[in-house]
Amino acid sequence: MTAPPSALLRAGRLLSLLLLAGLVACSGTRQPTRIQRELLAGAREAAESGDYAAAVSRYRILARAGVARAQRELGRLYAAGRGVPRDPERALSWLRKAAAQGDLPAMRTLAAMLLAGEGTPRNTVAALTWYRLAAERNDPIAMHRLGRLLLRGEEDIAVDLEGAVTWLGEAARRGYLPARIDLADALVARGAPGDAGEAERLYRRARAELERRAETGDAWALEQLGRLHLAGKGVPANARRAAAYYERALARGRERVRLKLARLYRDGGPDLPPDRAAALRLYTVAADAGDAGAAYQAGRILQEGGPEMAPDGRGAAYYLRLAAERGERRAFLRLGDLLADPGLPPTDPAAARHWYLQAGLAGDGKGFYRLGRIAEGAERPARALMWYRLAAEAGYARAESRVARLLRRLSPGEVEESAVELARFRLRNGIAPAAGPRAVPALESPPVQP
Repeated sequence: MTAPPSALLRAGRLLSLLLLAGLVACSGTRQPTRIQRELLAGAREAAESGDYAAAVSRYRILARAGVARAQRELGRLYAAGRGVPRDPERALSWLRKAAAQGDLPAMRTLAAMLLAGEGTPRNTVAALTWYRLAAERNDPIAMHRLGRLLLRGEEDIAVDLEGAVTWLGEAARRGYLPARIDLADALVARGAPGDAGEAERLYRRARAELERRAETGDAWALEQLGRLHLAGKGVPANARRAAAYYERALARGRERVRLKLARLYRDGGPDLPPDRAAALRLYTVAADAGDAGAAYQAGRILQEGGPEMAPDGRGAAYYLRLAAERGERRAFLRLGDLLADPGLPPTDPAAARHWYLQAGLAGDGKGFYRLGRIAEGAERPARALMWYRLAAEAGYARAESRVARLLRRLSPGEVEESAVELARFRLRNGIAPAAGPRAVPALESPPVQP
């Protein structure tokens, strides 16, 4: 019996990874010569001083000569777009060369890019392999990241609590503090006899170390203390104290904590009343910096309003459109609802229909359902039946009763007319019959209206 193509592809990929593992295992990073070390030092100094163009030029010479450290740093500069236009594909190429020589930081960076799908389709199996190769070479950071992957699972990676405990434990024994916290999480998840007590001890020890680091202004430590207080790990849960730690971390430049803090202010906690105005300020900064999810949340808050905050339709439309045009699919339907609302300007029925269509094409059956309601209100029952059928196929259960009702009400000729319209719509949009809608990106401006 012939194996299916997908199985053959997986087997081929696995074989390639095994061959790669053997190659790395047999290789060793070549030590640079004295002259190359001097050039590396010059390149590093140029990068540290902000002269990335000079750093790129020097690293490139050394990278072409096969110096793994230079290949790694050149790859990182291409990934960040420093000194050169950002080019994730070229970054991956240089990182692979360095990783194949056994350069541990290159292995980790390469794995992170593969996991994020930067410069290549997302490949969780390859990322796991690179982390494992680095971990087996006693790299505690790779051990930690490998353990986290096994703890949480990923596409094509099953949760493996025993493996997570093993690798996180190895990293923790080497003094890597982030692994100590995640090891406690893994023990709680595993739930074996004695795990809960050991996890509590790990949380307390981690908190004591984090507090010492926080006194020096360590932003990462402040963030982690916020996380522990928010979840009540090794300390009583305290959302107010968590917010204070997050505020301090953000003030210290820990930008990644901004959305955590915004979400905390948006939702509040047992001892922290929601503060939607504070959440909005945080979301708008992130949105203006390019975060589509933050733009969606800002638009949502402005659309809904809150205590001492009247709804702002125009502000909501700005941020929801920003989110939608950046591909945030949750914004499609919400933007359509906003533009269809006659009580909250700016009302724009044509644009609302456009965004409902985009929601439906992106897999949200509510978008097709909304179009069906509009068509039914305009006394176009055949068109409404088409939209309801699409909504039902997309999994929106409320549409099924609408389909049944219209089928009882319409004449055979009208039902046939609707079927023809449905076939044409599917053909135009590449939707297979009864297969549900195909996800497509949002358009920046409305096409011909449905």
